[in-house]
Amino acid sequence: MAAALNACRVATCLALALLAGCMPAAPVRIGLLADFSGRNARFNVDGRNGALLAAERLNAGGGIGGRPVELLVRDSGATPATEAAAVRALRDAGVALVIGPFSSPVAARMLPLFDAAGVLLLCPTSTDAALRERDDQLLLLNRSTRASASDYAGMLHARGHRRLALATDMRNASNNGGWRDAFVQAFTALGGHIVADTEFGVAADPTAYAAVRTLLAAGPDGLVFVANGVDAARLAQQAAKLHAKLPMVAPDWAEDRSLLEAGGSAVEGLVLASAARLDDEGAAYRGFHQAYVARFGTEPNYRSIAAYDAMTVVARALAQARPGESARNAVLRQGPYQGLQQSIAFDRFGDAARQAYFRVVQGGRFEPLP
Repeated sequence: MAAALNACRVATCLALALLAGCMPAAPVRIGLLADFSGRNARFNVDGRNGALLAAERLNAGGGIGGRPVELLVRDSGATPATEAAAVRALRDAGVALVIGPFSSPVAARMLPLFDAAGVLLLCPTSTDAALRERDDQLLLLNRSTRASASDYAGMLHARGHRRLALATDMRNASNNGGWRDAFVQAFTALGGHIVADTEFGVAADPTAYAAVRTLLAAGPDGLVFVANGVDAARLAQQAAKLHAKLPMVAPDWAEDRSLLEAGGSAVEGLVLASAARLDDEGAAYRGFHQAYVARFGTEPNYRSIAAYDAMTVVARALAQARPGESARNAVLRQGPYQGLQQSIAFDRFGDAARQAYFRVVQGGRFEPLP
């Protein structure tokens, strides 16, 4: 009788083992959070596409540690209420971490929610210096506004500019205003002068036309539009209407198809920096570019590349995480990580620094600045 029972137990254990071996491995759930319904929806779609392509390629190669990647994409909406609901939905889904958002103001609003939930937030494109050097659940892949502004000041001074006029969109006061302040400090330290400094974008501020008139009245030798692609294009159009023939620049985050589409010929010659080299002939980038165009029917941009790199960081960190190790500690313990075009190294706060390359709009395209 005992022998029969033992035989039964052995058979049962073998059956369960075989069943477990046939069952698919539980997926690694990674969240992606972005605003697909606000004024920056199009920018976020580019980022989503980069992350989605990375997830698909990871799965084609066996996933992460043999487990398939499940990318849970959630629309954060354009209000604090919808943002909070999206965070709760991802937390309740048991995600390992979240990639996004692609906007510094949204990241600042969401961060307390992620800190409270203990869920890591990996932001591919944020540059706001106010979010850096903090022990929290936010990791930043992009360079800071300070680093960006300093690069611009050096470039413009080296190209002979001494009298610049600035127009700053204050709807994103922390990021744009922070960049403006850092730029003014760096440019004046080099001996340059800011001859006009105006703000727009909120109810009491001047229109784009009035702002550009103020800039031109000061007699600058260059115009700096501290705004995203659409608003930089609006300012460039007003400058064209006023027959201004001055060099123009806009910060990193203005690099987008919307700048070209909304600005047309008015943005020809405008200079900006990009954390991506879209003319890169390296094998890694060319393979990504080919796959991206085939998958989405459009060209990638720096948001697409940054989100793809974020997934690269995630895949390596989670695959080599120690038992019981938090996602944040796993990411920071390892590295540097090799992205599509450059290495990604985090400091102890989880802040990375990416090299940027200056580009100029020529013939309706972003070309390397000579």
